[in-house]
Amino acid sequence: MTDQQLDELLDAWTAPDVPPSLRRRVAEAIPAKARRRFLGVRPRWILAFGLAACALGLGESLVTNATMGSDTGSWDSRTYWRRTRIVYPAISWLHWRNAKVVNTGATMRDGSFSGSKWLIDPSTADRRGYRWTAKLRPDGRYEFTTTRLESADPPSARIVKAGDAFDVDLYVNGRERIYDHYEIFAAPVEVVMPQTPATLTFASPRLYVNDGLVAGRGAVLKVAGEVLSASVPKRGYLEMALKSSLVPGFQATGKVHGNILQFDLEGEHWRLECSAPIAPQSDVDVYVLFKRNPSVKRGEFAGGRVF
Repeated sequence: MTDQQLDELLDAWTAPDVPPSLRRRVAEAIPAKARRRFLGVRPRWILAFGLAACALGLGESLVTNATMGSDTGSWDSRTYWRRTRIVYPAISWLHWRNAKVVNTGATMRDGSFSGSKWLIDPSTADRRGYRWTAKLRPDGRYEFTTTRLESADPPSARIVKAGDAFDVDLYVNGRERIYDHYEIFAAPVEVVMPQTPATLTFASPRLYVNDGLVAGRGAVLKVAGEVLSASVPKRGYLEMALKSSLVPGFQATGKVHGNILQFDLEGEHWRLECSAPIAPQSDVDVYVLFKRNPSVKRGEFAGGRVF
């Protein structure tokens, strides 16, 4: 028989079905595979729980990163405010986290507070922010007026009192938005900055150089963030952080002991005193960057980088 004849024979032959008895005997001869468990839980469930935890962790991280900083203060003994800077969508925080922040401080004159708040776009160096005034009215409420920088838009005014909340935009481009969320209260309130191992908090801060007071809290009761700054009259600006990577080129390393931060800089001893713990843990290092600028006129504490 040739190979071709064999192929033709096989093509014409129909193989019979496997008898059920044969299937049963083969299955009985193969031992069943034991299900593996760890601490009484099947591995597939451990994997599922792990993936769920990762997803929740990522979500929490993104929500946390949307908050750039928070501070609180007062305009009078019956009117307190809380300001929280937020970036949307949260992923944009990666672009804006190292943006330089400028706060001119609150100047009071004839029952009216005024100042400016802006940040510098890391990509274009453009200013994004607003000027603001808070003027006391005869009825005890405040007229809060804002004017966008680098914009021809007319000023926006609103009458505010305890219980009110509103937003002020610093930057809007399509879906991307950075804004300050203001809340007005009748009593002091806490900041809303999520606490992380790198969060600094200055509560009622007072800054001394060689035991002489150089900057009080001003209108700010408390400020929190991963990078905090201070404007020091006739001296310049300070940036402080618990991570050296957040203040590249830092010039001094300070030490936090509870409510006190101390460091030596350019031959002078600096001491910051607060009414509450400065860092999540005591006895930790703080990295300090200083830029001298004798033209600084007002002391001010704020969140974010200033240079």
